[in-house]
Amino acid sequence: MLNDDNRKVSVIIPVYNAEKYIGDALDSVVYQNYKDMEVIVVDDCSTDHSCEIIKKYMKKYPYIHYIRLDNNKGVAFARNVAINMASGRFIAFLDSDDIWEKCKLIKQVKLFDLHKGIPFTYTALSYIDENGVQIKGKRELKEQVSYSYLLRNTCVATSTVIVDRAVVPLVEMPDRKSAEDYSLWLSLLKTYGDAYGINEAFTRYRKTANSISANKVGEVKYFYKVQIEDIKIKRNEALFNTFCYIINAMKKHFL
Repeated sequence: MLNDDNRKVSVIIPVYNAEKYIGDALDSVVYQNYKDMEVIVVDDCSTDHSCEIIKKYMKKYPYIHYIRLDNNKGVAFARNVAINMASGRFIAFLDSDDIWEKCKLIKQVKLFDLHKGIPFTYTALSYIDENGVQIKGKRELKEQVSYSYLLRNTCVATSTVIVDRAVVPLVEMPDRKSAEDYSLWLSLLKTYGDAYGINEAFTRYRKTANSISANKVGEVKYFYKVQIEDIKIKRNEALFNTFCYIINAMKKHFL
């Protein structure tokens, strides 16, 4: 377990064929006004020019580290490789097509000081399209999330999350095709208690044609499967939670 004196943030970025966006993502990290950090980029066997772009940043910013996997293993595996290398107390997740606002890290690290012993923090987000143009403003969120609440809602986006390893000694995402992040958040909330967020859009989430979250039917399926396979909830309860999730999602988008 890392002690409270360690204030370093380890930024975890999995990459797969992200040449169009990875520069924007890295810019948003290196321009943070929080300087005690390292960046660990794991390339999941990209076939485009992602590697060349990342190496240009490495020449200018020595705290950026790059690992290339020999075979395509999936985003959960790539994140876990980076986490195992990380030396920081705080693990901050950023997907290669998303963007942070300049003050994100410093605001969230301060939140850990306000709420001692919490497992993770998160923020609100806004939406951009493939060209970086905003298509939707801030999505409102609860500033405190419990295990029971998250069983029936998905309100925590991966690129907004920072986990405190002084509280959570082992941070590992389950190796599944989708919803690996949702599975981890549920596990942490169940074990360590509530998480706290900032209701400000410090993350810009990029919606692309290939976004898994764009497939709403698939999203519901994985929501259910995480609960019965990873959290070991009874099927009837998981079905009821999934029904509540669908209702809550419809309220959020249409009311």
